[in-house]
Amino acid sequence: MLVEEELAGLSLNKDTLLTIGVFDGVHLGHKYLISQLKEQARQQNLLSSVITFRQHPQEVLSPQNKLPFLTDLSQRVDLLKNEGIEAIITLSFTHELAQLSARQFLSLLKKYTRMRGLVIGYDFAIGRNREGNTNTLRELGQVMNFSVTEIPPLAIDGEVVSSTAIRKALADGDMRKVQDLIGRPFSLHGRVITGAGRGMELGFPTANLDIDPEQALPTEGVYATWCYIGDKAYQSVTNIGKRPTFGAGEPTVEVYLLDYYSNLYERELKIDIVERLRGEKKFDTVEELKKQITRDVEQGRAILRTKLETSMDNDEKAIVSQDINHLLKRGVAEIIVEQEMIELLRSGKQLRLKEGFDPSFPDIHLGHMVTLRKLRKFQELGHQVILIVGDWTAQIGDPSGVSTTRPMLSIEQVQANAETYMKQFFKVVDRERTEVRWQSEWYGKFTLADVIQLTSKFTIAQLMAREDFSNRYNAGRPIAITELLYPLLQAYDSVATRADVEFGGTDQKFNLLVGRELQSMVGQPPQQIFLVPILVGTDGSQKMSKSLGNYIGVAESPNEIYGKVMSIPDSLILHYFELVTDVPDQELEEFRRELSDKTINPMTLKKRLAKEIVTHLYDQKTATEADEQFTRVFQKRELPEDIPQVEITKELLQKIKARSFKEGKFVVEMREVGAPEPEWYLVSVPLLLSEIGLAKSHSDAKRLIEQGSVDIDNKTISETDSNIKTGSIIKVGKRRFRRIVIDKEG
Repeated sequence: MLVEEELAGLSLNKDTLLTIGVFDGVHLGHKYLISQLKEQARQQNLLSSVITFRQHPQEVLSPQNKLPFLTDLSQRVDLLKNEGIEAIITLSFTHELAQLSARQFLSLLKKYTRMRGLVIGYDFAIGRNREGNTNTLRELGQVMNFSVTEIPPLAIDGEVVSSTAIRKALADGDMRKVQDLIGRPFSLHGRVITGAGRGMELGFPTANLDIDPEQALPTEGVYATWCYIGDKAYQSVTNIGKRPTFGAGEPTVEVYLLDYYSNLYERELKIDIVERLRGEKKFDTVEELKKQITRDVEQGRAILRTKLETSMDNDEKAIVSQDINHLLKRGVAEIIVEQEMIELLRSGKQLRLKEGFDPSFPDIHLGHMVTLRKLRKFQELGHQVILIVGDWTAQIGDPSGVSTTRPMLSIEQVQANAETYMKQFFKVVDRERTEVRWQSEWYGKFTLADVIQLTSKFTIAQLMAREDFSNRYNAGRPIAITELLYPLLQAYDSVATRADVEFGGTDQKFNLLVGRELQSMVGQPPQQIFLVPILVGTDGSQKMSKSLGNYIGVAESPNEIYGKVMSIPDSLILHYFELVTDVPDQELEEFRRELSDKTINPMTLKKRLAKEIVTHLYDQKTATEADEQFTRVFQKRELPEDIPQVEITKELLQKIKARSFKEGKFVVEMREVGAPEPEWYLVSVPLLLSEIGLAKSHSDAKRLIEQGSVDIDNKTISETDSNIKTGSIIKVGKRRFRRIVIDKEG
């Protein structure tokens, strides 16, 4: 018996949890069932396994009603592998197999696959005349010692996801619905064969594909498509039909690649079908057909390009680069899964790009800007940013008191911090293409049952795989249960917003992977993970952080941003250019060569870098002014034009222990009103600096003096007492200035 021969050839080294079916199309319903299978297999320490039949049972049982396939066997196997199945078993569905009773077939599975459990869909049945329904299988399971789990159907907009629903959508030419049901663009594969040559005669040379006659096709018509040649994608327009203008014949699939002129004969092509443009039509003349094809090409190009173009702020139409490779390589640490990400971008679907923020930390620096700039690039290709405000978790904080980084916030604090954050966020990201969501929209309705259900999907072992948890546990340091919940809550945010892509730094990889896994468990397409590199701070050694004082804030003044950029080590110049500017790659390579050959002064590149960053956050005029100020103050040693003025009142004079003097005689107390006004005052510089905000504290001010970082009227201060007068200029560090105005009457 063929089925036994095929099963006998297996070599499985572990007990299995099985699911059985054709899995034609490997659609979202299949993926939902598979995610449940994987989870149960993990919990029971079993091998997740799928049996897929080479033929559809209807091909054997009712050949006159044979169904076209959505995916052939090799495609099905590849798609199942992508779902993370550990063992994929292919069986031939034969008349002999069809005549086996449910018990006989299950006995073979028990014998050869080490089956310990069976996971089935809601309408599953096996055995002669479909006798092995769910109830029968459970009865047999008790006798034969295996479990049976029935998975309910997955529905989208009230309709159960099924291969039948997909075939109907194909018959209607509704490619958007097809994609919604299968979770990816519908694809055709074929080898280019010689055609009649009419496309060449018409001026639109087409590639004629040799498509398997059993392949399901969309209804006849013209479609906007992406054509893959190897890993490279090209915009294309595809005709599926009988070419009625030249006399109806057998259905063909002809692809016209836009902007491609090489010979494609014998090449294997993959076609992703995005949208139907029109139905097939018979034209009275060839000229009418040529005009219509021209319109089809224009419309197809427009549909595909709308995902890859935008209008710039200056209202000039600008075509955004279609080089997906550049988008996914520059300033990117890792993408999970990169090929899936490429296919999503080429599908024409508007992607939902998830970015969350903790209202406990409302300020944004250049380190955050690495991610925000990527979000903006995706927006320029027509995609939508979903900004999640973590208001619910922020109000909970960390009740254990262990974490000082998660204080409990009031709703008023959350809203105020969110306003501050978004003001900075939208300096980089397009507000019009951003959907703002608050966690409380879904967590405000959460019940204890919801919490239990969410936590049941993951194990402590999985959460302890996170490096910081593992390190703290091994060191004997406490971990609050609430801390373990945060990755799950962040993951559920992805489910609630149906995120297609989540962005974050490399230090967020674990949490983002949890979100991807949870989406699969609930039947959603798993989000892609877009990880960006960590930007090194101005100290040249550690991650940019406000707490470390090595940050450049996006809300800081243009002069402050410019000056801080100029302070970075030379070793970071190219790092910053790559991550926070749009300077072309070719120019970066030239910079790299010039720095290596020492044919350019690093100062020149830093000034270019600083102008690029200030221009991005403000505008070109402001960047030019900041550049001029830097040249004037730091290179020509001139004073800035806009020095902030500080008024020293009578009360403040007393606080800083001011002693007036004239003609070299010091007076400990202030002169009476009406007496001649002294010009100079001897003051405590540490007290003065801390009072006017140039030092964090008295001790900080002393440290600055000891470092030689304090100048008064162009003289570096080395003592704690010094002279000031109205008009005195105080300079701390390289960029902080104050002009003194003494007002004894104030």
